[in-house]
Amino acid sequence: MENSSKKNLSPKGVDGFGDEDAFLVRGMLDIDINENASLLLSADYSSYEDNGVTNIPLEVSGDPLLSLDPYIPDDFFVANVADAGAAPYEKREYKGASATLDWDLGSVVLTSVTGYRETYQDTFFITGAQPFEFANFSPTVDQQQFSQELRLSSDSDSKLEWIVGAYYFTEDSIYDTGVQFFWLDPVLDLQFFADHSVDAYAMFGQATYNLSERLRVTAGLRYSTEEKSRVRPGENDSDDWSATTPKLVVQYDLGDDSMMFASYSEGFKSGTFDSFNSAPAIDPEYVKA
Repeated sequence: MENSSKKNLSPKGVDGFGDEDAFLVRGMLDIDINENASLLLSADYSSYEDNGVTNIPLEVSGDPLLSLDPYIPDDFFVANVADAGAAPYEKREYKGASATLDWDLGSVVLTSVTGYRETYQDTFFITGAQPFEFANFSPTVDQQQFSQELRLSSDSDSKLEWIVGAYYFTEDSIYDTGVQFFWLDPVLDLQFFADHSVDAYAMFGQATYNLSERLRVTAGLRYSTEEKSRVRPGENDSDDWSATTPKLVVQYDLGDDSMMFASYSEGFKSGTFDSFNSAPAIDPEYVKA
């Protein structure tokens, strides 16, 4: 467990501006179910909070572009906070848990990896990098994700070593950002909202055959498919992508501390959507190496 804080001692600005508080706790529990099975549990939680998120002008000898020391007018924070209606702040919270089960079934080993995470961020800050009021932003992010992987692997003592498995991942993210131009009369308020979701599936397998004590060949294959959606006011977009990616490696041990190899593999990264505009989905990426 860790806990830390920072205090702003600057004589300028509002009292406490720039203070920070951070907290982190994490733990693990390793359980031997029996002589053939074990379960590893882990969990973590962290939070961060401050009350001074803003952009301020910098000035040295009247030139703000060459500044190394902050120039902060005495009334900068007071004026901005008063016009914005609230003091700037940032709050972040992260939490997650996972469980890993290893079960030796004799000639094969079953492994299950389950994970869950949550992320929340709430921010309000004044921006403009000018010694006058410009605008304030209030972005929030709320995200949950879950993953599950199952693997079967062979006994590593045999000449043929193999592994097969399946993977599932789902995520939902909500982005909600408010922008307020409070120097306009009347004040202009804008709101940007987007709800992103992801569902991904994969199946994979890989085998290594030891031709001799020094020479071995590895071949693998993975099938991946992902579906993503973006929901915005008046819009509901979705798309999906899939790919089959192979891998081939030949390795030869020259000695105890040296090895030479040749390999070929292909990779895939799915497309996605931009959160804050109506552009069509971004194309996926493919690579061969």
